[in-house]
Amino acid sequence: MLRQGIAVHLKIFVWWRKSSPWPVCGRKFVCFRVYIGFLFNHAKYLHLHSSSHYLSLVPSNYAFTLKTGGYLPSDEFMGKGFVRKQILNCRRQLDLSLYADLSHQVQRQLINSEPFISARTLALYSPINNEVATEHVFAVATELGKQVYYPRVVGEELEFLEVCSIDELMPGSFGVGEPGIGEKISVAELDLLVVPGVAFDVRGHRLGYGRGYYDRQLSRKTAGTISVGLCFKIQLCDLLPTEQHDQALDYIATETEFIPCHK
Repeated sequence: MLRQGIAVHLKIFVWWRKSSPWPVCGRKFVCFRVYIGFLFNHAKYLHLHSSSHYLSLVPSNYAFTLKTGGYLPSDEFMGKGFVRKQILNCRRQLDLSLYADLSHQVQRQLINSEPFISARTLALYSPINNEVATEHVFAVATELGKQVYYPRVVGEELEFLEVCSIDELMPGSFGVGEPGIGEKISVAELDLLVVPGVAFDVRGHRLGYGRGYYDRQLSRKTAGTISVGLCFKIQLCDLLPTEQHDQALDYIATETEFIPCHK
């Protein structure tokens, strides 16, 4: 069955090659190798979109949908490193105007949600690399009298400090805006934890930069702490490769919907 599947897709590749004048080199050749490697790693489904005439990984509802049905090692083709690289490249291509508009829409989805409305304490993040912005959420939360906290890197951990003004944030670890001083709170004491990420899937799994800061915090939260990931739809996949230590989120907010996970 696997051999038949590979033969069929090789025929598709040959047809593309004959009908498209591009040489089999560079990115296109690498993507072809990755695709074949993915087949050998027991993928169940692979849907292709031929408008670009090359194989590439793009999140669901866009050019490509990835469904693995299980864990793929991060060192293998189509593993975490490959997904991270492709989606970061997609996100970097958002121009400033579109980025601002989509960020506002994502934040409105969160602000209108029950977890935000009922929260008295919440933790946000300072965006980098075109992550969804959070300043509008901060402004609405403080106007409503909610206590807002931001993370600060301390060794291999995050600690959350209360912030009363965005101006209190200063460049810290990895160039991320961090609070210098403020009242500390543990994740277990938060009502709402808002989480950034590179990629997400509809089951609540997220892919970050690989350092595990948020996974460690998510493993310590209680049932009273709701976790929400913010992302653009170009970051949303059907199914991400996961590992045993990965922690799932309760909800995901995109520019068009507020998605409950584990339901």
